[in-house]
Amino acid sequence: MRAWVAVLALVVVVAPGATARANSRFPNANHVVFDETDSNVIVARTTFGVVQSRDGGASWQLVCETALRLSGDADPSVVVAPDGSMLLAAGEGLERSTDDGCSWPLADRLVTGTWVADLVVHRGSMRVFALTSDFGLPNELYASDDSGASWTQLGASFDGPFFETVEVAPSDPTRIYLTGWTPPPPIGMPAPHDLYRSTDSGAHFTTVTLPVEENDYGFYVAGVSPIDPDRILMRVNNGMMDRLIVSDDAGTSWHEVLRLYFMPGFAQSDDGAHVWVGGPEGLWASEDRGETFTRVADLQVQCLAMRGAELWACGTTLHDGFELGRSGDGGRTFDPVLTFERISGDVVCPAGSPTPTACAGMFPTIQATFPPTPTDAGTTTDAGSSDGAMDAGTVRAPPPDDDGCTVGREPGRPGVRGLVIAGLLFALALRRRRASR
Repeated sequence: MRAWVAVLALVVVVAPGATARANSRFPNANHVVFDETDSNVIVARTTFGVVQSRDGGASWQLVCETALRLSGDADPSVVVAPDGSMLLAAGEGLERSTDDGCSWPLADRLVTGTWVADLVVHRGSMRVFALTSDFGLPNELYASDDSGASWTQLGASFDGPFFETVEVAPSDPTRIYLTGWTPPPPIGMPAPHDLYRSTDSGAHFTTVTLPVEENDYGFYVAGVSPIDPDRILMRVNNGMMDRLIVSDDAGTSWHEVLRLYFMPGFAQSDDGAHVWVGGPEGLWASEDRGETFTRVADLQVQCLAMRGAELWACGTTLHDGFELGRSGDGGRTFDPVLTFERISGDVVCPAGSPTPTACAGMFPTIQATFPPTPTDAGTTTDAGSSDGAMDAGTVRAPPPDDDGCTVGREPGRPGVRGLVIAGLLFALALRRRRASR
């Protein structure tokens, strides 16, 4: 655990001026999206901006936070639209880049000047959905049929709820799910969370109360079964343990299938038979639609995504040797795709483009915060001493760390309690930041 503390201290010492430019967050990739029409295009969200590759991951370029109108600890939703343009939910509204990240003008006025909580592209209909979420203001669900150039409001505005996620059933574009909570909660009680369900493409919604436990503070639709619009998998953030809950009746009833200390990663196969989740405790896989899980890899998961038969995962350089890796064997091994050494600098753009101008001179400062890739980094191996399958409701009690910290880890690996706590504190801080808007 002391090694992690030393590295974090080094970041602060190496880059004393990085507070404004790199926001002092530990450099890490935590989300990845793909261009469905061009397999060479990969876009990853990081704690210091957005990095993109247009050669299948051989090289990467940075769009800094300043060019994206980002500040503080924001982790905005980002997608690649059907026409290849990139959409990003910034604090001032929705931004859209049609020139490979060289400029990021604000999109349609309907989604400008408000917080966009979530973005999603429905591959079957090629529609893009945007969900706004601001305290004290009516919030709306919007759809775009031209890759984000223009937007149409779906249904009536919502008065009261603070939204978190939007998800569309892959097999039925008329089935839309939203999650949100209504402030303020009763004193000493968790905020009431609801699932908003539409069966008519967002024209009308039915509200279903979600099963809230003590310390729950976030409900996020992780995914809807690709073949069954009634089957929902939901990630629940909790101050003590995160959990994965499942509904087979469109949200009317729920059952728990897994608990982990922190669960930022989720992915499922195109047929829904295989499901993966992960966090600092490792990567877990299910072969029965997400009912039972087995730990398959010693990976500190920051994100998960599927592209065809490939499982992609955000890892951590110090533990895994990469920030983004690709697996062809269901997550048992990963090949590095994004490493800090492959980030060459700012995106290459025509002279006078807004992004290079906004990011001028920042990359060396950001680069100085990158931790070195371990000399033995390569393909990440499987879990080794796996803890086996976990049935619904099972909670694993991890062994104590060498210096007294209770963590879940493999022998010889550094403790991860600090990472878990940092992740939870970040989630809580992000909620407080949004709540202040």
